[in-house]
Amino acid sequence: MASPPSPLHSDVRDLRRSSRRILAVWLLAAALLVPRFAVLDRVVTPDEPSWLVNAGGFYRALSQGDYGDTYRIEHPGVTTMWIGMGAYLWAYPDYPQDSPRQFDWWESDQYDAVLNAHDQDPMDILIPARVGMMLVFSLTMLLAFFAAIRRFSFSVALLGFAIIAFDPMFLALSGLLHVDALLSAFTLVSLLALWNYWSDGRRRDLIVSSIALGLAVLTKSPALFLLPFGAGIGLWMALEWHGVRPSVTRARLVTAVRTIAIWAALGLMVFVVLWPAMWTDPIGTGPWIVRGSAGHALDGHESALFFNGDVYEGDPGWNFYPLAYFWRASPVVLIGLILFTLSLIPAFRRFMSDDERRTALMLGGFSLGFMCFMTLGAKKFDRYLLPIFGPLDIVAALGWVSAIVWLIHVTQARRALVFAACVAGLAVIQAAVALSTAPYYFSYYNPLLGGTAAAADVLMIGWGEGLDGAAEYLNDQPDAADLRVATSAWGGTFSYFFDGTTVPGRYNVDKADYYVLYYNQVQRRAVPEPFMQMLETHPVVYRSELSGLEYLRVYDLRRQVHIEWLPMHVDAPT
Repeated sequence: MASPPSPLHSDVRDLRRSSRRILAVWLLAAALLVPRFAVLDRVVTPDEPSWLVNAGGFYRALSQGDYGDTYRIEHPGVTTMWIGMGAYLWAYPDYPQDSPRQFDWWESDQYDAVLNAHDQDPMDILIPARVGMMLVFSLTMLLAFFAAIRRFSFSVALLGFAIIAFDPMFLALSGLLHVDALLSAFTLVSLLALWNYWSDGRRRDLIVSSIALGLAVLTKSPALFLLPFGAGIGLWMALEWHGVRPSVTRARLVTAVRTIAIWAALGLMVFVVLWPAMWTDPIGTGPWIVRGSAGHALDGHESALFFNGDVYEGDPGWNFYPLAYFWRASPVVLIGLILFTLSLIPAFRRFMSDDERRTALMLGGFSLGFMCFMTLGAKKFDRYLLPIFGPLDIVAALGWVSAIVWLIHVTQARRALVFAACVAGLAVIQAAVALSTAPYYFSYYNPLLGGTAAAADVLMIGWGEGLDGAAEYLNDQPDAADLRVATSAWGGTFSYFFDGTTVPGRYNVDKADYYVLYYNQVQRRAVPEPFMQMLETHPVVYRSELSGLEYLRVYDLRRQVHIEWLPMHVDAPT
């Protein structure tokens, strides 16, 4: 008869397991940070110049004690502006004294003029702001990871957050001075911590969830969806027990309602404490946010939106977000979600715990509810759906791990070796698919559906990707500093990289030497036909192709040589 293992052997195994897990957490932290730091100085999106203006205005208002003026936009983007203000303190602490007035978010040209007058480069502020965004996003996602291992096995949580780390949408957005990535990270923490509270009853989970709730709403108003969803979770958990006396049920309901009220109140406290505008005008600030958000939801887009082969001035329809998700999700995630659905079949349920299944269903329910909530708004962009990517990435990981456990059970394979190889292989595949688009992660579209070239028939393509390459080409010209360049793209996304003069006005070619035609505007049918005919008489000197699709062309307006015009994938606009 074999003797039982000694306590020493047991301690060694626990130490090895603990060491492997610590190493795995460090690798996860590296995966969350390293790919984002590699692209700090690439791609300025159209919104980031506006967020630099907002952060500068926030800093100026705070430095002058004008707390009411820290309301800059209805998003409200307060967490983004705090991080942006940190970049000003690092790179340009004198901005409040140098700025003659407060600039609105659409006045980025006037803001740039102030910086130029004081020999300041906007990129010197934007890059440290992006570093701050990456750090906050990564630390918040690590906090979400530690919340997830309370409900999922370590392997499921690790794979889920490895998928998040290399999710193309998170890679594209988490390194920007913007709001959607922070909103998604805070939302995921609040959701998991609240679920942990209702499962285990630890007060610290409720406090963490409340803080994350306040930060999420401070970041972007769609986080308000957490309030009804979180309340629904609490009421459902209170009513889950069956066969108890009505008086007990009522007591549980009263406790749940009281807890929900405390959770929301703590979140409101965070909202007030971290936003100085709430200190001076709490009654007026809230309605501003509601009115502004409602305006976006009801009025739709300020400019035309291309979707599914048509151009829309307003709401593109209910099917926008489902299609956008399928195009933006990775094959690893979509297959994992299918595997999770199959694991709900009674014959396969034993390959995951009841706690894991319930938590995954909660995350899936949040994702479906949030998608429906966002569908109510007329203004739609694929990035607005980012808060559901994290939850569904975790659900997909659970689907994959359950399938691997089932496969090992059926084949009687060596459990540890096969399991580790499969999990690591999935993480590598996810990383390889995403990193293949570096540094232009936003150019990723699901290869199972045909990739970027096929997505151009369905979704609006281009948010500044490739413009840095066009600027670099023009900067290499002998007379670069004296060149004048006009572009159909957003001026700030190009001018931040170009050494010469960016001519204002998308179709103003008066005295311009070159013209940069961006695919997004062609796709929207925004380029006038006579203008396109004019461009046809000039040679194309540079093209940028990303992920198999031509994103832009540079025309030399100084030479007039008739060329055969080949449309940029879509028919010429009329």
